[in-house]
Amino acid sequence: MPAASDYFAAARDLMAEGDPRKVTIEALCKMVGTTSGSFYHHFGSLDRFTDALAADWSDRAVDALDRTIAGMDNVSGTRRLVNEQVLHQRHEVEAALRAWARTNESMRRAVRRVDEARIDASRTMVAALDPRLTPEQIDAYAEISILILIGAQTVDPGTAAKTSAAALAAFAALVERR
Repeated sequence: MPAASDYFAAARDLMAEGDPRKVTIEALCKMVGTTSGSFYHHFGSLDRFTDALAADWSDRAVDALDRTIAGMDNVSGTRRLVNEQVLHQRHEVEAALRAWARTNESMRRAVRRVDEARIDASRTMVAALDPRLTPEQIDAYAEISILILIGAQTVDPGTAAKTSAAALAAFAALVERR
């Protein structure tokens, strides 16, 4: 019997083309190689699956940020954060999750939770770039850095890693020279 994580992986693969509407019970079961009865045994409904998928994604994203930030206290750690958390994401999937969040409250809460964790991580990053910044400046720069990522995912998820990494590196250089 497949695990819940198998269904979550299948959903991410289905969303990789950027369309959350591709996540249907039939498509999930086909990808996992099981029956709808197995799906209903695990989740009960597509809505409950969506709740579980949103929680799984946000838990994994926030945990990854927490692990990355734990050892970060300097500029090289900041660069590692950008590389680990920006370059190695499935931006197409995240763009689809963001699209889904426009119509689903569970997904909206998950996206908000991940964005808040990213802003917190970004505050740490910005503070490492220039310890002279005021708390207000740190907050503003942190929000800008997250908006760079979200904007790159919105414009073209296929190039979001390259685009956002370059933009964030340029942004970090500006903050450092301030």
